[in-house]
Amino acid sequence: MFADKLLEKIMVFYGTRFPLQRGSWRLIEPYLRSGHLTGCHTRGQLTRVRRGGFLFDLDLTDFVDQYVYLGAYEKQDYDELTRIMPVGGVFFDVGAHIGIYTLAMARAAGPTGSVQSFEPNPPTFERLRHHVLQNELTNVCLNQTAVGSAEGCATLNAPMKENSAAASLLGTNMPARFEARPTEVQVTSLDAYCRRHTFDRVDVIKIDCQGYELQVLEGASNVLQTFRPRLLLEYDVDWLLAAGWSGRQLCSMLKAAGYVSLRMHRGRLVPFTAEDRPGALVNIHAIPTEKQPLTLS
Repeated sequence: MFADKLLEKIMVFYGTRFPLQRGSWRLIEPYLRSGHLTGCHTRGQLTRVRRGGFLFDLDLTDFVDQYVYLGAYEKQDYDELTRIMPVGGVFFDVGAHIGIYTLAMARAAGPTGSVQSFEPNPPTFERLRHHVLQNELTNVCLNQTAVGSAEGCATLNAPMKENSAAASLLGTNMPARFEARPTEVQVTSLDAYCRRHTFDRVDVIKIDCQGYELQVLEGASNVLQTFRPRLLLEYDVDWLLAAGWSGRQLCSMLKAAGYVSLRMHRGRLVPFTAEDRPGALVNIHAIPTEKQPLTLS
């Protein structure tokens, strides 16, 4: 146990103090897969840390919490979104989980901007609410609802251990191998949400909802055409295939809406091509064609 705790301290120091380059993952990912960190902690017991200037209470047996703890959660994508978020802007966080992007974008938007966060899983939503209140953010609107193509109700299959971020509206085809707890949740669409509220701008939308990304886009056609926001979408082949979609269909939908698909590579945006290889996982940065960087035109 002493050796495991010492290794944990070393990995935290490494992950939070040094830039995460390609070689860094050769240490961090094998360490997390080894189970040494999980074995040092009890599920449900929270550890308070400060990451990115924010206080988080983390369950160090949970997949996403572990990455946050090591300072390694989607670092390049996180930095890019906070860089491009304008002061006074509006950010939609679809699948907000415990608030990693919500907190950062609320700070970037400033008091004249706002963040609209959507998280349907009840226990995760309470953690999201806790983190927003704990960090005294007053420009965040919390919505305990899922987002899809239309308003209604649906069954959310929420994992009972290991990865709380893997909650999904998919049913029996879920690719993840975990015991799930079905929960009935409300569903809205971004178009319907914007009809009920007054927005004169929507600058950035993050969509991370385990295979439901295309349904979210279907329900946001008016938002995309009216406001032309930047998008960050999870491209997880296993989840998309389980939903009956593919990465090629996702990119085709984005192209039809007037967006170019990019990804982060060594700190810069490069063109993205969906190959639909099982296990492939990356975040897509979708930019309106009229706003794409000149170097990519």
